[in-house]
Amino acid sequence: MIELDNSTKELILDEVMTQDRAYKFIDELTLANSILYKELDQVKQPHSTTDFNDLFNKLLINKAILNSGPDVISDYIQQILTWLKDTTPVRYSVSFKPRHEFVKKLYAWTKKNLQGAQLVEIEVTPEILGGVKISLNGKYYDFGLEKMVEQYFIDNKNAILSILQK
Repeated sequence: MIELDNSTKELILDEVMTQDRAYKFIDELTLANSILYKELDQVKQPHSTTDFNDLFNKLLINKAILNSGPDVISDYIQQILTWLKDTTPVRYSVSFKPRHEFVKKLYAWTKKNLQGAQLVEIEVTPEILGGVKISLNGKYYDFGLEKMVEQYFIDNKNAILSILQK
């Protein structure tokens, strides 16, 4: 049996990054696992290249399991599936649909600043005036502009009222 180690988890996270892509990778791993025991002529649908071909190759070559037989490969795939399904993402709420470069930067920031293997999930919430809201392990952090302005008025209420009453 080949164990799923931390360097392999990091390799997967660095390629997948987001929970949405993790779901796609899970689907492709499940498909790959389902055809392990079939002969090539038994595979009903054509299998073209996927978003994760390079990752598949790195995972299989990295562990040198290509020639290990379907049972070893299937067990390894199951370990990856179980781990990915159990990985809780860091949830970010932003006011815009992020481009891929933004997602990469957000993932890099998450990886650098938050402990543990983390996927990111990005939710577009147009109501946010600016900034970001973050949810992690049941804790919620509001770094939105609205919250900052609201806090400013709370902290400076008396000074603001004295200026307005002049």
